Amino acid sequence: TLVGPLLGLRVRGAQWAGLALGAVGVVLVVRSQAGAADADPVAYLLPAAAMACLVAGTFLERRSHGRPPVLVTLTVHVVVTAVALLVAAVATGTLV
Repeated sequence: TLVGPLLGLRVRGAQWAGLALGAVGVVLVVRSQAGAADADPVAYLLPAAAMACLVAGTFLERRSHGRPPVLVTLTVHVVVTAVALLVAAVATGTLV
């Protein structure tokens, strides 16, 4: 939805409403858990970074001239995510 205007795509009002409703839900859940949790505040930024990556992936996929098969796209997304999580686990010493 947010990348739609950048790509020249038409974004319907229902899509904007869904985005707003989802954002409100995330804020409510995070806010209710933030005071009670012992989690590092940086942990709350990771989902935002993940969404930014999804938007970037969507942006790049929509801008590409060829459309690879869904299985290829899914494989690339999963492999990149696995590598990123592996690097994060090694960096934080939580690789089990």
